[in-house]
Amino acid sequence: MADNPRILNFYHLLNYRFNIPEYQRGYRWEKKQVVDLMNDLKDFIDRRAANQLKDKEFYCLQPVVVYKIGDNHYDVIDGQQRLTTLYLILQALKTTIEDNCDNQNIYQIGYSKFIDDPKESDYLNNNYFLNDDDKQYLTADNFFIRQAYVEICNWFRNNKRCRVPFAQMLMNNDSNSNLADEDKKDLRVIWYETDYGRKDCYDPVQLEKDSIEIFNRLNYGQIKLTDTELVKALIMQSDCYLGEKYASMEQWTSKVAADWDNMEKKLHNPFFWSMLNAVEDANNPSHISFLLSFAAKDIYEEKAEDEYFRDIKRDNHFDYVVIDRWLSQPGGNREMLVKDLWNRVMDIFSLFESWYEDLEIYHRIGMLVLFLERTKERDSRVNNLIRELYAQKSLRKSAFINILNGKIASAVKICSKNKDNETNTLKSINYHDNPEEIIKVLELVNVIDRCIIIFLLIINGL
Repeated sequence: MADNPRILNFYHLLNYRFNIPEYQRGYRWEKKQVVDLMNDLKDFIDRRAANQLKDKEFYCLQPVVVYKIGDNHYDVIDGQQRLTTLYLILQALKTTIEDNCDNQNIYQIGYSKFIDDPKESDYLNNNYFLNDDDKQYLTADNFFIRQAYVEICNWFRNNKRCRVPFAQMLMNNDSNSNLADEDKKDLRVIWYETDYGRKDCYDPVQLEKDSIEIFNRLNYGQIKLTDTELVKALIMQSDCYLGEKYASMEQWTSKVAADWDNMEKKLHNPFFWSMLNAVEDANNPSHISFLLSFAAKDIYEEKAEDEYFRDIKRDNHFDYVVIDRWLSQPGGNREMLVKDLWNRVMDIFSLFESWYEDLEIYHRIGMLVLFLERTKERDSRVNNLIRELYAQKSLRKSAFINILNGKIASAVKICSKNKDNETNTLKSINYHDNPEEIIKVLELVNVIDRCIIIFLLIINGL
């Protein structure tokens, strides 16, 4: 068993190779996180140059948790966001390192789903992010990696004097390099290494299973990962299957990973997303969480009387708990359950996509969402609207449109009274006394076709 945790000088990582398993969260650091790290490192380097650091003071990153799977080769269980960002920094400094550092080794980092074909597919390990081309738009991971690299390059462009001291500190090629590791004023990581890699032979199925258990345990209680990322870990693990099933499920999860990225990309289309829920959650950039919430609710309603599901609390982690119970229910066939879950998610996405692609439906739903923009509790009311419409998923298009027309008619129906206490009509409302009703009618005219306008004129008494 390795000494855990321990503080490890960053330069020791330069000869390592890191593998990011499929169940891991994707790379999601944005400008703020990247720039904050760069500014923190700059502050540390500046204080070190000015002799303002305490004796043996160092800059320490948050934990990196790994499984050793070979000589200098590790599976990353937690910490890939930081490792990936530091790798991007090293790549941005490559020419500076070549010109100013004796040691020029940079660690490797890549995704396990591309391990059989790394030269063709791995955007990170093959440094495709160095190029501003269409590959960055193929997956959400690619996009965030490319954007982070651009932010790093922009930061160095604005802080040119930092390039050499950054490179020298990261590569252990500065005035500290001759000191003992514990005396260096440098960058370090909290390093936690499991002991399975110390065996001559190990069971890869058990290895992945224990990785996932540690991965979930690190997040228990504080939930550093979002529920969406934890659900993805449940779906993507292939450790529960043996023999031929293990191989077939590995292939299946690779397809799921591609489908996941494709749906995430489509849901980030602002026109699509605004139809469903225009609010962005900075703490959870994934839009697939919206689909998972529908799948979890469907499962819970089906299983509400089941004792195994009865005690689930409707709190912030409801979706994750329901899905976790669904996949681990006693006597269940996990392969069938996980595939059923994913089929549910795909069906929900297909339904929403069909609404988006049908202009008659898309504009009607958009109109209803627009009407709710100016109301109190807008978020919950829009969410309730979409759930009400989702409940009608079995209807034919004509019946579904009739429901939408009825909701629009109710929303624009004139209910205000004139000074004689009579209900207004389109002829009697005016901007001064009835601005909200006029705005709704004008918005309707701007979107809905003439036959619907005639229908609404009739129900409003003209």
